[in-house]
Amino acid sequence: MTLLSRTRELLSQASRELTDPASLEVVAAASARLEEPLRVAIAGMVKAGKSTLLNAMVGEELAPTDAGECTRVVTWYRDGPAYSVRSFLAGGDAESLPFDRVAGALRVSLGRPLAEVDHLMVEVPSRRLRQHTLIDTPGLASLSSDVSQRTYSFLEPDEDSPSQADAVIYLLRH
Repeated sequence: MTLLSRTRELLSQASRELTDPASLEVVAAASARLEEPLRVAIAGMVKAGKSTLLNAMVGEELAPTDAGECTRVVTWYRDGPAYSVRSFLAGGDAESLPFDRVAGALRVSLGRPLAEVDHLMVEVPSRRLRQHTLIDTPGLASLSSDVSQRTYSFLEPDEDSPSQADAVIYLLRH
């Protein structure tokens, strides 16, 4: 029996035996999460190659790369039926965003101040993203402390909720 099948079995048993609605909700959320692709965050200092690695893992240049700092908001890349970009706002609302491609990479217009955006979700028809959702994070030690704080906040969950990433690849500039 694999760890995954044993975990499914334990969650199923818990859902049959628990009666507290809040506990049942936690078990249902864990069961649903278990069926989703593995979430892998890519983190590191500014210009460590995070977006370049993401592009290589997807096999397509999606995340912008440049001599300057490019990633300013946590951006999720997952498999989807068509190319699309959605912005999830700090208040919880979501909206579709216009985008175009510059030298292959997606260029997104937020249409609002960066401080109002929690994260972006980019969907791409990609067999490489069917088993893994990749999460590009802003660089640590950014010129803007607010931008770096986005990565720290994403990687360090609060006491009441688990991390959004299942694994983190941390790049060093050596």
